Amino acid sequence: MADTAAVAATPPQVTPKADETVKTPAQGAATASTPAATPKQEGSAAPHAAKAEEQPKPSGSLLGEAAPKESEKPKEPAPAKPDYSALKLPEGTLLPATAVDAVKAFAEKHNLSLEAAQAELEERHGTVKAHFEGLVQQHRMQVEKWKETVKAHPKFGGANLKATDEAVTQVFDRFAPKGLKEKVQADGYNWHPEFLEFLHNIHEATKSDTFVSGGRVSTSEFKPDLTAMYKTGAKK
Repeated sequence: MADTAAVAATPPQVTPKADETVKTPAQGAATASTPAATPKQEGSAAPHAAKAEEQPKPSGSLLGEAAPKESEKPKEPAPAKPDYSALKLPEGTLLPATAVDAVKAFAEKHNLSLEAAQAELEERHGTVKAHFEGLVQQHRMQVEKWKETVKAHPKFGGANLKATDEAVTQVFDRFAPKGLKEKVQADGYNWHPEFLEFLHNIHEATKSDTFVSGGRVSTSEFKPDLTAMYKTGAKK
C-alpha cells in the first residue's frame, strides 16, 4: 500500500517533442535576466561601408586587369606638318604670285600633303588657262564677224573697200601715236565697223584742209589788209 501511494504521488513525466526545446527553470531565469539589446550608435556602420567601397570593382578582363584610362595612355607624337615651301607655279601660268600663298593656306586648313597641294595649284592653273583660251577663241570669232560686216557694208565694203582702207589708213598715220596701229591690228579692232566709221568721218572732215608747215613765211606772200585794222570810223 505504501508503494502504491508513492507511485500515485509522483507526477507523470512529459516527453518533449522533437522540435521543442525544454526550458529548465534555470534557463528561464537566465533569459529573464538578459538585458534588452542596446540600439547601435550612429556611425557605427560607416567603417564597414567604407571598406566595402574600397574593394576593387570587377572588370571585364578575365584576369582582373582593368584597361588603362585615356589619361594613362601614352600620347602619340603629333605628325609633322608638310613643308609647302616647294610649291611652284606652272610655267607660263596666268595665276598671280599670290596664288601660292592661297593654296598653302588651303592645304594647311585641310591637312593636305605637298603632292596634293601642288596638284591643287596645277588644277587652278588649268582652270584659268582654259577660261582665257575660251575668251581668245570667242574674240577671234567676233573679229571674223566684224570682217564680214565691213565687207558687206554698202558704203565701206564691196567695191569701196580699197578706198575705205586708204582713207582710214591716212587718218591713222596722221593722228595716231606711233605703234598704236600694230596693237589695233593684232587685236583685230581695225575691222570694228564703228571704229572704221569713226576714222572715215575724220577723213571726210579733214580731206579739204591744206597742210601748213612750220617754216618761215615770206612777207611777199602775206599781205594783210591793214586799213581794216586801223579804220578810225570818221564821220562823213
